[in-house]
Amino acid sequence: MILEGRSREDAARQAGMDRQTLRDWVLRYNEPGADGLVSRPAPDPAAATARSLSE
Repeated sequence: MILEGRSREDAARQAGMDRQTLRDWVLRYNEPGADGLVSRPAPDPAAATARSLSE
């Protein structure tokens, strides 16, 4: 939709998501292509806390 010249807001509305979610998907796609859109596990908050405490 965006490649057709529509705004991000219009494209997000058409896809049933908010503009921020669309932006996140576009960034994920732009890095490794379609493989970037594959679901991946959420980061473990406990591990992130442990890493920050050890620094």
